[in-house]
Amino acid sequence: METATLQGERRKRAISAFLANQDTFGTSLLLICLDTYGVECLAWEPETLHQELQDDYRVLLPQANADRLQSLITAITTDRVYNDALAFCSVANALSGDGLDASLLEIPTPDETAWAVTELGMLEPENIDSYSADVRRLMKLSCETSGLGKLPGSLSMSEPLESAKKAEMFTEDPAMYAGWASTQQSTAYAVDSWVKRQLLRLVGELSSLPLVNRDAASWKTFAQRAERTFAA
Repeated sequence: METATLQGERRKRAISAFLANQDTFGTSLLLICLDTYGVECLAWEPETLHQELQDDYRVLLPQANADRLQSLITAITTDRVYNDALAFCSVANALSGDGLDASLLEIPTPDETAWAVTELGMLEPENIDSYSADVRRLMKLSCETSGLGKLPGSLSMSEPLESAKKAEMFTEDPAMYAGWASTQQSTAYAVDSWVKRQLLRLVGELSSLPLVNRDAASWKTFAQRAERTFAA
């Protein structure tokens, strides 16, 4: 039978592996910090938090993970991500692994935009309809820049696309319109399908995290929220 010390060491090694893996989700990184240090860590300087993680888990946090973690801390401790288009753009880039450097910000792809909305929505479902007009315009720009003429369901809060204007080109050719509409439906469906696969990965990752203080009721609520997204 394992001693408490051995169990603790095994847990630390497992957590270290998550922290070192550049594909670890931001939500997982955030929960590791909250489980280890409590909510007070949300007020720490990023450098302090990273050093504590390095000291406790003997791992240097990759920059991509540092960016994911900081983006979610910003999201849950301020309203900037919901009100400021540049802040949302930065978070969407960070959660996809593209970093937080404002000087290198690019308009996120529909996949990246939809995933940011989904991951933030899993953490703060009460804010899913709180995006400002500026942020909703950015969501629209993300879709239109990529050629989408139909909004994915995961971006239903976006400003409407200009698809109606594009559809006018096909009013005298029903067959061409049907082909165009089918293509747009497939493209939007592909975004939603990718988001659902990401969410499935996230739920699996979170279920395997060796958290000490996992709250059964909160985890059940999170899983149920994910199930509703899968069914949508």
